[in-house]
Amino acid sequence: MKKIVPYKKNYIRIYFDKECYFCSNYTKFIKLKSVGKKIELINLRDAKNVLPWFKDNGYDIDEGMVVTIDEKIFFGSKAIYILSTMLEKKSIFNRITLIFLNNQKKADFFYPYFVKARNIFLKIKNIKKISN
Repeated sequence: MKKIVPYKKNYIRIYFDKECYFCSNYTKFIKLKSVGKKIELINLRDAKNVLPWFKDNGYDIDEGMVVTIDEKIFFGSKAIYILSTMLEKKSIFNRITLIFLNNQKKADFFYPYFVKARNIFLKIKNIKKISN
């Protein structure tokens, strides 16, 4: 059986929770610079084939988004920071995002609040977490 891995050469893959209002809007509104790689947005609720890989490798996908660039994996605040380094500066949404995430220290500070907001939203909307 072929081993399922979440990364692919020459791709940027952004794994997120489409049921989360914040996650889905973030991925919808960010504009990334052209970096010579294909970009894939992957809803983790539809990506059941890679969930075991994330779990087996210590990634709690209910506590953070995952970004893969080629074979490098970024999780949580590192994922959101690495995306911020690729944002076009023309978009107002991107410029606002950069205020909060333009360095790793800021991303480390703010990201836990983003996760808490996501979890509160899911609870209010009675939406199960992905790993349930």
